[in-house]
Amino acid sequence: MKYKFKPLGNLHFNITRLASVISIIVDISGLIAFFNEKVFDIQIFVACLIISLLPILTFIIVRLVYPYYYVIDDIYITKYKNEKVLFKIEIKELKAILIKKATFLDYYKFIISLITYYNLSTAYLTTSSFVFSKYEILTDYNHKEIKILPLNNTLYPNCFEYVDIIPYCEIIRVAKLINAKVHMV
Repeated sequence: MKYKFKPLGNLHFNITRLASVISIIVDISGLIAFFNEKVFDIQIFVACLIISLLPILTFIIVRLVYPYYYVIDDIYITKYKNEKVLFKIEIKELKAILIKKATFLDYYKFIISLITYYNLSTAYLTTSSFVFSKYEILTDYNHKEIKILPLNNTLYPNCFEYVDIIPYCEIIRVAKLINAKVHMV
């Protein structure tokens, strides 16, 4: 078994969704201009087409060049940044996966904090936490841009915790794949 995925999919998708709403507003204004002029203007059409495709193309490019990814095989859970290993544990050392699920409104609170740079943390995002007793590699890569807040680890007091921004569906898929206990916090 070898499973590979990238974190932050939910954040990239929600920012793309917000940009798509903005492009729809531009498209509607382009249609209003078209019906008021009663003449097809190719420049307005091309501008609306570019603005409509820009969020989707940006999402695709960001997901392709995003350097962080996880690889899960029969023995290890490993997180890479390009080719450098940031996090590596044996699956048998994993005690549980803790999940803090954010609401739809929380994502947009995060986007507002992203714009204003006020309280830019994982408090408004769906995060997961790998709880484990021993590790082989654990690099502290706490982003300078986004403050990664630890989840409550009162269930497993003598264990380590690795928090990351992973979509809810993805972490559930991973938990089923490795037969891990999942706790919502």
